[in-house]
Amino acid sequence: MKKYFSFVSLLVMLSSSVFADPGIQIGATRLVYNESDNQASVDINNTDNKPYLIQSWLTNINGDEHASNNNFVTTPPLFKLEGSSSNSVRIVQTGNSLPTDRETALWLNVKAIPSQEKTENNTLTIAIKTKIKVFYRPEKLKNLKNDAWNKVSFREKNGKLNIVNPTPFNISFNTVKVNNVEIPDMIMVEPFSEKMIDKNIKVGQAISWDVINDYGGITEEKTVKIENK
Repeated sequence: MKKYFSFVSLLVMLSSSVFADPGIQIGATRLVYNESDNQASVDINNTDNKPYLIQSWLTNINGDEHASNNNFVTTPPLFKLEGSSSNSVRIVQTGNSLPTDRETALWLNVKAIPSQEKTENNTLTIAIKTKIKVFYRPEKLKNLKNDAWNKVSFREKNGKLNIVNPTPFNISFNTVKVNNVEIPDMIMVEPFSEKMIDKNIKVGQAISWDVINDYGGITEEKTVKIENK
């Protein structure tokens, strides 16, 4: 028998939500989990007319997809989402071994497996997988004005660009430009840390940047001069 392969959806791994039409929509591109709120939640919307099996779990921000996290769980971790309906995935804190002087960043992973009608033909169903960032914000940071993106510095170190984040917040860059030339694939700099970027620079060059805020929006662009290390 001739095999027919129907690719229902494509495996997608992004740091922002994926919007398929029709299909599964994640209701946010990032979540801020304030310690005092005891939980955070995001809507999962099914715009298709068929059901999907939805699975959710948390992993560490370092990219290890199989790293367990003992401080949080998702609920429900597995559920059926009927066509043209919505449900919420909640993140609940279960441990207290996290730093209290800085944010902790995690990935929320959501996998959507579409249902299939019975057929004589062989079909291959590929799940849609999405991940969004979750920022756990300790109570002592909740009322601080989150203008951390204004406090980062850009320094020359061994001829390369070194980005320094002296704040307790994660800084997710949208764009960084050196002399108005954009650096591709910009990154997030974690609290009280620095990242070396493979970009040849010189002291005094103009550097412009903007970042992604708590709501997924983009801040205004700011420009400074590259400093000495």
